[in-house]
Amino acid sequence: MYILGGVCGNLTSYVHTSELTVCGTGPVFALIGAWLIYQSQNKDAVDKNVSETMFRQAVAATTISFVLSSFGRIDNW
Repeated sequence: MYILGGVCGNLTSYVHTSELTVCGTGPVFALIGAWLIYQSQNKDAVDKNVSETMFRQAVAATTISFVLSSFGRIDNW
């Protein structure tokens, strides 16, 4: 999942910008997305309180990453 997320992130970045880029967040967000899908499909696998806490942490990490990437020359594709 990590490698596939990296490849997809790099290809998406290449399509949207002609500059040479290095994508480090694509694989991380792919893992977060895969985990969120797993949690939604297997709600009985983890305690509800733990699942909700981890979901909030994933949303917070995504929000912080988006806000930090808004400053400077960062490729958000």
